Amino acid sequence: MSQNERKVVAITGAAGGIGFESALEFYNNGWDLSLCDIDGALMSQKLDQNKFNSNRILSREFDIAKRENCETWIGETVERFGRLDCLICNAGIAHRSLFKNTDPEVILKVMSINFNSVVFLCHAAIPHLVKAKGSLIGISSVAGFSPLYGRTGYVSSKHALSGFFETIRSELEPELHVCLVYPAFVKTLFDKNTMDGDGKKLTREKPTIGNHLLPEVVAKTIFRSVARREKRIVLSPIAKLSYLISRLFPNFFTWIMKKNTQSEFL
Repeated sequence: MSQNERKVVAITGAAGGIGFESALEFYNNGWDLSLCDIDGALMSQKLDQNKFNSNRILSREFDIAKRENCETWIGETVERFGRLDCLICNAGIAHRSLFKNTDPEVILKVMSINFNSVVFLCHAAIPHLVKAKGSLIGISSVAGFSPLYGRTGYVSSKHALSGFFETIRSELEPELHVCLVYPAFVKTLFDKNTMDGDGKKLTREKPTIGNHLLPEVVAKTIFRSVARREKRIVLSPIAKLSYLISRLFPNFFTWIMKKNTQSEFL
């Protein structure tokens, strides 16, 4: 298959976890890759270890909180491959701290990565995605549809992401496929980079509810969602149960959520 015939996916947060496993899944299914991560060294290491064909990959080390970086990366992707068929907005950061103990700058930083960057990327990418009748994928979480104690910034960013994607879909389907993926706990290094209320790296452990999903399982689900043009995917039994309870019995959900998470902050 020639380069012009192969589809192209752009993935943020591609150095590990869901991002890297998604890159592997799409690559193994014949797609070319445009990858972006703030940790360029780790991304290069992963690419070298897995022996990717460099002719089928564009990788960039960028801070996607900056609009010019987002626009440059999307532009380079289309210039290199001549098309863009899918954008996966996966990059994200989190904090775990009560709002009263959280510097507002921490919340703004979370929003800048988890939401603002998505706005910048979508604004640059959507004309190309619509031309290809392609897909826009947002990686949300249980925090995208429910409250989550001690995570005001993270929850706000994921609620914003959900509202943004749902509205984009209403404006642009069927020319553009838009899908939100809601996993629960995923076995990645994401929590190792979580911030405390002062913006420093968090050191305390958090309780886990239910079993961890493997990132490769999430990646396969994402690839399938593109083929089936699914709109919303709630992954894992605990995420599905959380979705139902939060919608049908919101007060009960808040009570049980606090019961399982308040101990982190005592």
